[in-house]
Amino acid sequence: MKGKQIFEMKELHQDTKIKVTATANYCPARSATSIVRMETIPEWNLTISRDSICEKEEVTLSSDFPYTDGLIWEDSTCSTSLQLIQTGDAELKDNPVVSTCYMVKAQTMLGCAAGEKYINIHVDESIDKQLSDTIICDGNEALLTFNAPLQYQFEWSNIATFDSLLSNTNMLKVKPSESTIYYVRVTNGKCQTEDEKEVAINPNPIIDSCEINDNHQLVINARLAYGNGEYDFGEGFVHSNVLNDVMLATTYTIRVKDELGCMSDTAIFTKWKEIEIPEFFTPNGDGINDTWEIGKLSFYKQYTLAVYDRFGKKVFESVEDANCWNGTCMGHDMPSTDYWYSIHIHDVDRVYSGHFTLIR
Repeated sequence: MKGKQIFEMKELHQDTKIKVTATANYCPARSATSIVRMETIPEWNLTISRDSICEKEEVTLSSDFPYTDGLIWEDSTCSTSLQLIQTGDAELKDNPVVSTCYMVKAQTMLGCAAGEKYINIHVDESIDKQLSDTIICDGNEALLTFNAPLQYQFEWSNIATFDSLLSNTNMLKVKPSESTIYYVRVTNGKCQTEDEKEVAINPNPIIDSCEINDNHQLVINARLAYGNGEYDFGEGFVHSNVLNDVMLATTYTIRVKDELGCMSDTAIFTKWKEIEIPEFFTPNGDGINDTWEIGKLSFYKQYTLAVYDRFGKKVFESVEDANCWNGTCMGHDMPSTDYWYSIHIHDVDRVYSGHFTLIR
């Protein structure tokens, strides 16, 4: 094309040889030859080892594009912009923690765009173990809970192979008669974990005895399986196993618990004690029988003790503060003779009466 300096050729489909000749009015013609080579864009594919995995599992993406140096790999969380991962490799290994979108761009050796491919992978959230062993009181229930979204699948069993299922929810209520291991299998899509929890049985306290000693004390003897004990005699738990100032002819409901809260109870009726009434006394200061003292009367809280002479005159009276008479009335020694008594024990509504002798 004579006279043009630019020559355009469109829609070339094969390698083309072009010869250019330039002529001038007074100069010999000059020629140059050039070959325009055509690069074919190949067909290529992007594959993935798995399109659904559990969190942090490995996935492999592969491209069969022949010119690997021309590959550009990018990814995103499918809701954010793409980020460059790597270039120049035919394979990508990744451990995504969330569902991810991948894109691969391809360029030929001569820089021609060879297209782009997209592929998505679904990632299920992994499940961590969370159960720990526990102890319950004998006869109590335990509620086992696996904290996970309710759309997960749950399988509870007391057999490690899950041959028999006890529940298919995230909770299991149990009341074992002996220490037992419970198993749970939790599934979320491609993710699955198995966990276990031992429910140990702590025996309740054993109350061996409830005894009243000569100090008006109620003493509880109990065997505990867990830590120290606390005792309730009717007015709340205390650390002491001894109740002071016990009232006779009274029913006490006693509870014993250990540090785990395991508890046993029993009821005891404090029988009334027969009082001991002396037939005589000798208030002569020799230290022997110097007072007329009623034995075991101090076990009672409410009583009235009165002493009368032979004419019926009251010479002594005690109301819940003394259980003996020293043989005097208004500071004067009473003569040797017989005296009469009346003892009313209000705790058991019992009255004693009779006579005794004062000997000087």
